[in-house]
Amino acid sequence: MMSVILLLVVLSIMASGNRSNNCINKYVTELSSINSQYHDIFLDSLTELSERYKKTDSIISKNPSSKLIINIGPGSSGTRSLYLAATQLNITSFHLGASSINCSSYSHHQQVSFGPLFNIRTMKILSSSHTAFWGDIPAPNYWWNILHRFSEGILYIMTDIDDNRWLTSRRAMCSKKSPTWEWTVPLAFHPNELHFSDKTLSEERKENLTKSFLLDTNVWTVDNITNKLYFDAYRRFVLCAIPPVKLLWIHMGKDTSSVFWKKLNNFMGLNLTNEKLNLLIQGGVPYLGSKGCFIGKNNCKYKLRVSNPVPNVCM
Repeated sequence: MMSVILLLVVLSIMASGNRSNNCINKYVTELSSINSQYHDIFLDSLTELSERYKKTDSIISKNPSSKLIINIGPGSSGTRSLYLAATQLNITSFHLGASSINCSSYSHHQQVSFGPLFNIRTMKILSSSHTAFWGDIPAPNYWWNILHRFSEGILYIMTDIDDNRWLTSRRAMCSKKSPTWEWTVPLAFHPNELHFSDKTLSEERKENLTKSFLLDTNVWTVDNITNKLYFDAYRRFVLCAIPPVKLLWIHMGKDTSSVFWKKLNNFMGLNLTNEKLNLLIQGGVPYLGSKGCFIGKNNCKYKLRVSNPVPNVCM
């Protein structure tokens, strides 16, 4: 019996590895069709990340004590609204410097900083006792890293949006003079994790290639067509790489309140009582964006970067 179990484990690992390689090849082919000069960097970076954590048993956590729910939709795709929903559900949440933890923060407007817990090098949040939510940049750039680093206990939510609308929103938030990683088209890796297998490249050449790549993928450099190509490639890579049971796809603003909250409740395994679920449904789908902060017809309480929305499961 033991040998059969071992064989099944080995076969599962092999199947996962084959799927990973297949997804990498498809994604790299699509990215290279947009800009071929970075083909080797795309391939080296994605392959190196997937291989790195296969060999590092000390980093891989097969049974993390908490569940991480990571929003892999790019910034401006509804990430702030989903963060607001996570805080309504009393989930320890981190979104680009804004944090919320347990019901005590609702009554005290408690400001907390979870940045160090979500450091990609340590991911200390996974050793905490909380179910945690992490969204917005840099989370979408690190999910490929997370997927190979932690085999269990991680769920992924893709917030999606119309390509042209997304590009307009990103440009409205960024200066044309900011060709940095925060303002690129959707990418499934972080420029800090670019890998160069060519050992003949000098550090200066690597730095110049990285700067060139950031400029070429900047939201002010690409046009609508090029942005759509990158965005569609990202979508297909997500669907290819992440097992369907671990992935929830949300187009913020399209689902009714009932569908939205039931999706989150079922996907996250929260087992909310009918009373609490109905309270959230009656409140409506939350919105936190350029037009303000509101839940249904009610304004949000959002002070000092601490989310304190009503209704919530703490009531």
